[in-house]
Amino acid sequence: PSRASMLTGTHAHVHGVVDNSGEHDPAPELPTYPELLQQHGYVTAHIGKWHMAAGDEPRRGYTHWFAFDGQGEYFDPTINRNGETAVRPGYVTDVLTDETEAFIAAHADQPFAVNLWHNESLGRVLAALESAGVLDRTMVVFSADNGFFMGEFRLRDKRLAYDPSMRIPLIVRYPPAGRGVTEDALVSALDLG
Repeated sequence: PSRASMLTGTHAHVHGVVDNSGEHDPAPELPTYPELLQQHGYVTAHIGKWHMAAGDEPRRGYTHWFAFDGQGEYFDPTINRNGETAVRPGYVTDVLTDETEAFIAAHADQPFAVNLWHNESLGRVLAALESAGVLDRTMVVFSADNGFFMGEFRLRDKRLAYDPSMRIPLIVRYPPAGRGVTEDALVSALDLG
């Protein structure tokens, strides 16, 4: 549900992804931010875990699609690249980051947006943006779709409605806004959509 909220800027009862069953994508009548960006000339990409409706087929709003079904495999994942499925050798984080670096290099001369939905490699992505000459004019949003218990309340995982699982990391890097700017206002996944 939080991924669909990030894409649409709406609550679960509006976008229709109400649990982690893997049965639903956001309601088709709701625009997603990648669709809105496409309407304004952006090239958009989704790279990584979709984790909503089952299946690896390309979804609406993306010019470039590189994703797998469900949780995928950690090593040698089977990935759908723009409608063609193949095994990609290597560790999944590296495979997804390689694809992201290639997408950035290929589209550095035009407006683009990339969802890279996977675990850790932010440093490589920042380096790719710098190498392409677009880092200082690109907004980078680092977040997650949930928090995680690391022993608090003698719990581990993410599925209980306690503070550690509801608080998610959010860092926005946007050089035109200035350095060291912080905001104390409450932010939710809805604000990203």
